[in-house]
Amino acid sequence: MAELKDGWQSHYGSATPVAHILRHQVPDRWFRIHSLPESKRYADTPDEYSILLARHNAVATEILGSQTRCLLLVGRYTVEPELDIHSQDLPLVETVTFALFDSVREPDSMSIWYAPIIWSAERFDGIIKTVADDQAAHIMFASLETGEAYAPYDGGADLFLSSATRRNELKQRYSHWLSKHPQGL
Repeated sequence: MAELKDGWQSHYGSATPVAHILRHQVPDRWFRIHSLPESKRYADTPDEYSILLARHNAVATEILGSQTRCLLLVGRYTVEPELDIHSQDLPLVETVTFALFDSVREPDSMSIWYAPIIWSAERFDGIIKTVADDQAAHIMFASLETGEAYAPYDGGADLFLSSATRRNELKQRYSHWLSKHPQGL
């Protein structure tokens, strides 16, 4: 699995694969979309969940591709770095084998785990919904080919693109899903 970690590093160097950290390390390649109209944070109805999943699947597939090899990265805050992560800790990935990517302090200790997956729209709806409902956090999917990454959170998704030009192109395409906050949050 070391070649998977090398794949991340070929696109991001020593940058940390956790969205709230990474957006400060590569700000010219980052932007954020919101899950729901008018920046509503949480879905309350089946129609809102449909909108949320449609938006997430659209942007994720745009940047990850369809039926493509990707990394699933999971960060977990811990008192001490963890030696193992159990796939049952993350819904719907029971068959995935994780390896330790890194442990960081910022100031709390976080262990970051990674596993190979094949991205396809709707396959990870359970994870997206779990994150959107604030029942899981620090999830990221990254393309092994382009290095572009999609990181859902409860309220939207942070997107990391291969260049500032590509970021600007997609930011324009998805402009109606952006925050009105001056910093794009």
